Amino acid sequence: MGMAISKKQKAGLMLFFFSVFCCLVLLYTKITPVMVGDADDWTYISYSRQALPQLNGWNPAKIFPETFMGFCGNFAAYVIYPIVGDYILSLTYTYGVIISVFVTIYILMFYLVLRRYINCGIYQSIFSTFVFVAFHFLLFKSQEHNNVYMLLSGSLNRTMNYLIPMLLAAILFFYIVIKYLDLIDMGGRNRDNDIVYGVLLLALYLVVFSNLATNIIFIAPVMILFMIQLYSFTKHIKAGTEKLCKKSVILYFADYFVAFAFEIICLIFEFSGGRAASLDFDLKTAIKEVFFDWQTIIKLMDIKIAVVSVIIIVIAIIMLFFDYRNKRDVRKYIRLFGLLFGSFVICIVYMTVLFIRVGHHKLSRIDNISVVFLFYVMLIGLSCAYVLKKIRVLVALIPLISYILLFSIINVSRIQGNSFDGGGHLYSGAYSGYYNADECYEANCKLISEIVKADKDGLKSVTIDGPWILSQNEWMGRRVSKTLYRHGLISNDIDVVITFTE
Repeated sequence: MGMAISKKQKAGLMLFFFSVFCCLVLLYTKITPVMVGDADDWTYISYSRQALPQLNGWNPAKIFPETFMGFCGNFAAYVIYPIVGDYILSLTYTYGVIISVFVTIYILMFYLVLRRYINCGIYQSIFSTFVFVAFHFLLFKSQEHNNVYMLLSGSLNRTMNYLIPMLLAAILFFYIVIKYLDLIDMGGRNRDNDIVYGVLLLALYLVVFSNLATNIIFIAPVMILFMIQLYSFTKHIKAGTEKLCKKSVILYFADYFVAFAFEIICLIFEFSGGRAASLDFDLKTAIKEVFFDWQTIIKLMDIKIAVVSVIIIVIAIIMLFFDYRNKRDVRKYIRLFGLLFGSFVICIVYMTVLFIRVGHHKLSRIDNISVVFLFYVMLIGLSCAYVLKKIRVLVALIPLISYILLFSIINVSRIQGNSFDGGGHLYSGAYSGYYNADECYEANCKLISEIVKADKDGLKSVTIDGPWILSQNEWMGRRVSKTLYRHGLISNDIDVVITFTE
């Protein structure tokens, strides 16, 4: 457990995380607001599936995003909308706050790993956590405008399908580190009480049955821990402290068996689904596409920031190497460092192989890049914590470096002489590829008003014409109408056809 802290330190800690949460709410509701935009957004803000895998379904095993997203949308429509009085903004506020909650818990859990697992001091832990957060933004901040960051996704639907499951997987991983990592070579298991274990089982179920691109965040370290535990079990058998029998094997590895069983079921169901069947595949072309994706990812990175991150990690490794004799002090660092680095390598290999099959240059999407580099930014934060713990005089530099980092994250322009080089936002909005949030909001409001008017006029079908900047496909109008009907904005399920013009 971590060291005790004073009341002033506790108040400062609470202020830090409250500030983080407020900044995230501002980010997701004002700066780069999440907003309903394409047909998938309109579908899943009101639709919820059964919470079981569906063999031969379109997304057979996407249980968590396709249940949770609809639940949040219904909450926005029936609870927040009557208070706010603006249907579209109620959705933005609801999803923005929910995303902020997940990101805040994710950041808090990393802090707790530093405090409770490796007993890092409070100031070193807070600063290292800030560095950890900063690199989510700085690692791919290579352009003057419209940069991507690791807590961004391309649309509301993709945010709920990729970012939120990724964060949940990381949160569960951090919990396992805090509770179980010390026990992997002790020949025993630390089982929580039944209700806590049940909640963990639910979290595991939702993490695995989200999608194949994000559940590797949890499965990768579990694979490493399983190999370590298997080695430990074999060592105990050779030493004569453990009898080899079916019961002992099952008890020893029960948690791993459950995790791997879930993952195998998820793989089977996903590869039998309609989306997998719809993907064309040519191995030679797919390998070329993934190779090109990796080139794109490297170009997106800020080389100076990447070099700084490598230097931080290398310094920590060198210090660990020279301090390895003091096993009590560095043992936990080495164990966690190895787990993060091994998981990082597994994610690189796994995501490369997976997107050779998926194709269409999807590996270079920021939500998939985030999965690849999530363990890397964890390594940066851990390395920073270790260096600060060993070279305590560096704590005096925390305020200065924090100030520099803060403005490295939030600066929005570059000064050239006496003028500002304006003309764009530093970070991409969630929909910067084809429209901005203000235009999206106006288009949504116009679309809703015309459908509501058609409903009041008693029409059973309506064709809406206009320069729509929303998702331009043939089923867009139908999905908007069905969601408005489910959320009570119209009294009939109107057949809506949208004709798109330039």
